[in-house]
Amino acid sequence: MKKVAEYIAKWKTMGYSDDIPDEVPDILMQLGLAPSYKQIAICILKNDLQFTGLGFTPKCSEWYGVLKRIEISKRESADNKYNLFEYIETLEEKVDALSKV
Repeated sequence: MKKVAEYIAKWKTMGYSDDIPDEVPDILMQLGLAPSYKQIAICILKNDLQFTGLGFTPKCSEWYGVLKRIEISKRESADNKYNLFEYIETLEEKVDALSKV
């Protein structure tokens, strides 16, 4: 619930010094122009654990980049093996052509 506290603190600095309202018109809530406890409750009910509905950006995993680099290196090594096989085939064809002469 740390993000909920951050959300409330952010809006308190923006003019809601007493507390944020329980409910605001839906259009203001959808556009993120006014805070409300209803919006917090909707995020919790939707199981929005990263609170993207409150304007927070999802946290990226630090391991995503590592796994992506491993995947790319495996793909490149597979491509290199394929190119190596092509190169060997062309060499064999050249050797066969030279042996016929």
